[in-house]
Amino acid sequence: MSSNWEWCTLDAISTVVSKGTTPTTLGHNFTTTGIPFLRGEDINGGAVNSALVAFHISEKTHKFLSRSQLPPGDLLITIAGTLGRIGYVPSNSPPLNCNQAVAFVRLKRELVDLNFVCLALQCSDIISALLDLKKVGTIGNLNLEQIRETKIPLPPIAEQKRIAAIAQKCDRLRRTRRYTQQLSDSYLQTVFQEIFKDASFNNYSLGDLALNQRSSFVNGPFGSDLLTSELVAQGVPVIYVRDLRDKRYKRVSTVCVTNQKAKELNFCRVDSGDVLVAKIGDPPGIAAIYPKGYSSAIVTQDVIRIKVNEQLVKPEYLVSFLNSRQGFKALKPIIVKGTRERFGLTQFKEMNLSIPPLPLQEKFAQIVQRFERLRAQQREADRQAEHLFQTILHRAFQGEL
Repeated sequence: MSSNWEWCTLDAISTVVSKGTTPTTLGHNFTTTGIPFLRGEDINGGAVNSALVAFHISEKTHKFLSRSQLPPGDLLITIAGTLGRIGYVPSNSPPLNCNQAVAFVRLKRELVDLNFVCLALQCSDIISALLDLKKVGTIGNLNLEQIRETKIPLPPIAEQKRIAAIAQKCDRLRRTRRYTQQLSDSYLQTVFQEIFKDASFNNYSLGDLALNQRSSFVNGPFGSDLLTSELVAQGVPVIYVRDLRDKRYKRVSTVCVTNQKAKELNFCRVDSGDVLVAKIGDPPGIAAIYPKGYSSAIVTQDVIRIKVNEQLVKPEYLVSFLNSRQGFKALKPIIVKGTRERFGLTQFKEMNLSIPPLPLQEKFAQIVQRFERLRAQQREADRQAEHLFQTILHRAFQGEL
């Protein structure tokens, strides 16, 4: 690092460090249109694209949540669930709000360049140092004090702008890759809506769609059935809510149980093709298929595992339904408000949904499988773009640009 650079905390270069609020905990509801409401999933490097935000709130709720309104120029950091995603509110953004999983930092713009700070926080060394501070628990999280104490290297503002301009050229490639992935997710939901737009299908309860065998529809162990002291670094993976992100299983947890403990918890074992659903969240109900080729795992108490009867329902259909607006609407009556919204296993089993004929589901499942192969190629391209981006950032913060 150059001699005229210094390390500064975010607190020293900002006027506000705060976080959002979930409207449903205050008696307000989500809407299908209105003011975009950001969650951690909507932040993924660079400017937030409000057109891709899935959840909205009314103008009245937006005004009520005045402390979590996001003006242009706010820096955004995810502090719960998937930690350490960085973004910012662009200058042409419509009104926005965010939930409590998103911290916002209002920078002193006379001291720092927004693009430079956003890029600095995406440098792997800096974000790794921040994530090392995360609290240990079922749901990883960061607090606002940890955000305030995060340090970044800071050259004079003219140098900040020069470095940001260079790094942004590489960042555009990375963000283009990510935007392509976001669009492809939207495409799959569009296909789902088109294929299953006929609502006159037979209704089944979710419990009836599971295999007719013991423990085919369960959540993980409670209390003393699985103690923190029984978690180990290697063995049978343990699945937490944080591993269900972006409507797919993406393991970020690192803990396991021994093979012997896994045998004791065999009732909540997860195998390839099983459906996983988050009982808590913002909102709850994110669903994913446990991928083929993965070794067996164990779910925790806030994750539901369903072994579906594929003579009635394909996992691809069930997961897509639960992740759709229809799925959220069906879940809404059983959701209990609190610090984090949740629903119970029994009520979830009793929830009714429309099940199309199996040939129609199989047609959709084939589309999903082709889509996932394409997504694997996209993820590899994204990995390469990320590697190039990190190389540029490391050179920048070593004064080599």
